[in-house]
Amino acid sequence: MIKTRIPLPENDEYLKLLGVALYMFNYNNSSIIEAILSNDTNGNHNWYDLIDVTSGKMRQPAEKAIIQNANSKELAKQILTMHEELIRMRNRIIHSYPTGVSDEYSSGLLYTKDKEHNQYVVGKEYLEDFIKKNDEFAELLSKFRGH
Repeated sequence: MIKTRIPLPENDEYLKLLGVALYMFNYNNSSIIEAILSNDTNGNHNWYDLIDVTSGKMRQPAEKAIIQNANSKELAKQILTMHEELIRMRNRIIHSYPTGVSDEYSSGLLYTKDKEHNQYVVGKEYLEDFIKKNDEFAELLSKFRGH
């Protein structure tokens, strides 16, 4: 366990899941940036600017690059829909807050809320689902790149 002045969840696996979830999202997001850059024939974008753009605001250049270069419209639609879902889920992790709430898995769980103000835990199941969806998204991006 890492020692900090801030109380962390007691379960190291929860912290590991949280780290893996965010790492996978960042990896996939960098693949979206790569898709934008590799299909930017006019030189309108560069890596240094795109990494500072929030994921949600990358929608327009990502949509253009993916729709124009996907093998099928269905693949493009799947990629763009899943990217939006992953952004929404990631935002709920980033905009969560630590609590003293515990379950059978860990203590100090993160809580978040949706746009309708419904609060819920960012627990093991949420993180595992997010990781699974990021893995599926990586597979879609691989198909987009022709691998």
